[in-house]
Amino acid sequence: MKGGIAAEIRGERGRESCERERREESRWRRWVLRERLEVKENEVREKMSSLLQNVDSTTELP
Repeated sequence: MKGGIAAEIRGERGRESCERERREESRWRRWVLRERLEVKENEVREKMSSLLQNVDSTTELP
């Protein structure tokens, strides 16, 4: 019976460990995606700013 209980406890700890690892991996993935999104947003802002400056400098008002 002891072996059965110990094995059950180890199994439960193993499941908890796997769940914890999955949560950490998900957290890491979300962080990476947020960072990539932030970089993309900055690139888009810079491009828009550049385009607007070009439009402003080439547009003649009547």
